Amino acid sequence: MVRKKTIILLALLLAILIGGIGGVYVFKSPERVIEHDLSHFFKNESTSYTYPDSVIHFLNYHTINNLQRPSVTYKTINSNSNSKEVLASFEIIIYDDINQITDIKSGALIFRMTRNNITWKIASAEIIRNME
Repeated sequence: MVRKKTIILLALLLAILIGGIGGVYVFKSPERVIEHDLSHFFKNESTSYTYPDSVIHFLNYHTINNLQRPSVTYKTINSNSNSKEVLASFEIIIYDDINQITDIKSGALIFRMTRNNITWKIASAEIIRNME
């Protein structure tokens, strides 16, 4: 009986440990790091990476043109154990007064990420396609 309880307890502890490591990996993934950084940028808060002026202008496109904030999707396009390239696609759908689509603005940035231990950092950000 005691042995059965010990095995169940060890299995439970192992499951919690694996879940914790998996959770850290998911929440610290390159895409999440970029999403978190861009969220701070759009809120005019400090970010962990200093963007070049051209990228800042790209990210402020919606503000400059009085549009809604873009939706962003992420896709890892190149990867190895300590670096990744993540393509961030930005899209703004513009509606008229009767809620019909009149235009779609889109653009893309590439983020080059590096990793030390389990933490990913933005190494560079570059415009792949300007908002148009």
